[in-house]
Amino acid sequence: QQVEEQLDGSVLFRLHIAVPPEFVNWLLYYGSRVEVLSPAFGESSPFGVICRLSRL
Repeated sequence: QQVEEQLDGSVLFRLHIAVPPEFVNWLLYYGSRVEVLSPAFGESSPFGVICRLSRL
């Protein structure tokens, strides 16, 4: 894992993991404050839908 503070004050958190339910819960908790940069998930995949909904 790697954590980098960005110039704009945001934090880039790099993590290589499987996608367990706990991670999905974490994304939902932080909602629009989290942006998944990669991997790119298909819009229709369950994880892609969760990522899209978390940005609402």
